[in-house]
Amino acid sequence: MSKREILIRFIAEEFLRDDAVAEIPEELDLVGTGIIDSLGVLKVVAFMEETFGVAIEPEEMLPDNFSSLHAMLGVLARLEPRPAS
Repeated sequence: MSKREILIRFIAEEFLRDDAVAEIPEELDLVGTGIIDSLGVLKVVAFMEETFGVAIEPEEMLPDNFSSLHAMLGVLARLEPRPAS
């Protein structure tokens, strides 16, 4: 299962209260639409840290970084370890 699919499943189950996996457009503003609130952002952060083994620093915990699926995937991409050159 891809990171995108894992995030969609989590969002659907945690915030949409639907056990079925929903198709969530990557650009849908989850914060602006009220699907995810400030407490929800913290839940997403905790889930991402535990599931993907990343450490999200407090300065990364901005609503804009978690407002959409696209933004969340961007955070994960930035936090992935870079190969040594």
